[in-house]
Amino acid sequence: MAALRANVTGAGSATISEAKQRALEFFREVCRELPAIMNRYNLHEVVTLGELRSKVAAEFRKHSRVTNPKVVDMLVYKGSEELSNVMIQAKQRHHIISQYVVGPQGMVQTKTLGKAVRGEEGQSEFLKMFYESNNF
Repeated sequence: MAALRANVTGAGSATISEAKQRALEFFREVCRELPAIMNRYNLHEVVTLGELRSKVAAEFRKHSRVTNPKVVDMLVYKGSEELSNVMIQAKQRHHIISQYVVGPQGMVQTKTLGKAVRGEEGQSEFLKMFYESNNF
């Protein structure tokens, strides 16, 4: 990670291809660190390594249309800072789960015949609204 950080904080990328190469190297670095992150935060009971890798790949794909090399460099720098914070455990387990496992949309519940799978029959309207509006 130190080699990548030195690479990121140096001079900016001159071309978009150079910036994309830095982003690809950073993605590989993140993927190499995922098993250690899963062990450090005990995420094996919540998510698999493949699912976590897919979530990271989705974050990279979200910014795949950026064509300004300075913006790509800035995103790689911010990502490396986030990785650094995760690796030194500046975040707690629930931060990692809510940010990368569950996501900002909260727990996604599958609906069948108008009722959630977790057994909403017999719950009051208040509880149904409460469960839908709050992230667990």
